[in-house]
Amino acid sequence: MKRYETDFDAALAFLQVSRSTLNRWVHDGKLPARKVGGQWRFSEEDLTRLRDGSGEPAPLVRAREELKTFLESSRANRKGPKNMNAIDTKSQPLAEALVWEAHDRKASELHLQPRKDGVHISVGKEARLETIRVIPADLARELEQAWEEIGLPFGDSGIRRIFLSRAGDQAVNEVSVLLQAIDTLQGRRVTLRFMGGGRIADLDTVAPKADDRAVFERWLKRPNGIILFSGPTGSGKTTTLLSCLQHLAKDAGLAVFSLEYPAYVRVDGVDQVEVPSEDGPVVKAALERIMRMYPNAIGICVETEEAAAAALNMAITGHLVLMQVHAEEHEAAVKRLEQLAGRPVAPSVIGVISQRLKRGDAGGKVAEYRFWEPGGR
Repeated sequence: MKRYETDFDAALAFLQVSRSTLNRWVHDGKLPARKVGGQWRFSEEDLTRLRDGSGEPAPLVRAREELKTFLESSRANRKGPKNMNAIDTKSQPLAEALVWEAHDRKASELHLQPRKDGVHISVGKEARLETIRVIPADLARELEQAWEEIGLPFGDSGIRRIFLSRAGDQAVNEVSVLLQAIDTLQGRRVTLRFMGGGRIADLDTVAPKADDRAVFERWLKRPNGIILFSGPTGSGKTTTLLSCLQHLAKDAGLAVFSLEYPAYVRVDGVDQVEVPSEDGPVVKAALERIMRMYPNAIGICVETEEAAAAALNMAITGHLVLMQVHAEEHEAAVKRLEQLAGRPVAPSVIGVISQRLKRGDAGGKVAEYRFWEPGGR
């Protein structure tokens, strides 16, 4: 006869899982339990069986092993450095290894897509998806749970942020992703979006043409005013804006801040403030707190009435403001800012950078800029 003597906290320590996971296992019947005096109690035999993987469905155990083998084989066949921590078949190491697999494939997203034949693990590259593996739904749920446990909640939107790091001499040893999931008729759909790999390119890389870079540098030397970054969605406005902030932050005498929703990448030297939503009171309160920190320059990566009004007030009171707007050309960008702020803005605008991405000679995408400033200087 089993002896149910282990309490909840001792079971957590033994299994090394979160409270939510243990509660779910009890609720789903994965871990037998009894209530004694209103508290859950577990047997050492059941805990050991669950920890060691015994008693689990054979297809699930086999699926974990196959995914591990796939990841290790892919790493062995990849060019360049391969040293990482060894993968085991527990859910969390597999989940982390899968993120690094997608990252090393230069993917922008990692997807778990429910289909008739199982859940497709797909990587997103240049707006197209490539299936790299098919796994059973049970393993997909384990991977999602592992990502949720190592992630941090982002506001109240159901999104979680995951930071991962790895040892070794790879070019990138840190990565940040946003995890979001939704229930569909086909099953649970999960997407992890890579948030820049922990680095931002310097201004020389973002603007390799000397003439373009000269305009950037001249505008960034202005002590106050607004620089607008315009262009369609996906044109790289945020990347360019953050690169400019990073350039400013190299001057140790400047206090450089950003307001972002969400923060796509960590920028060295910039004090990044991430808001959980674009709601007016939230944005206004964050900007007021930033202003009390006496910034020299601030990048605003949200497009709201409160942000536009604050940008104008900052520019008038001696601050350099970099702000992104969704507009095709300079006229539309200035008009958009005026609509948001509810007043004329032209006297405060240093210039407008209109940006698009085009395919470069080497096959990748590069930014193409158009500059406008009052008076056509």
